[in-house]
Amino acid sequence: MLRGDLGLAVDRGRIVRESIAVIIADLEAKGDQSILARRLRGI
Repeated sequence: MLRGDLGLAVDRGRIVRESIAVIIADLEAKGDQSILARRLRGI
């Protein structure tokens, strides 16, 4: 998907690391209103 659609050649480990970094940044910036907090609450 990433390679074909976006021209990116990355391994799954890199995708996981980048995803975690994005989620943590969102959590730090938005706190209780972050996507992670909302998903964990089931909203």
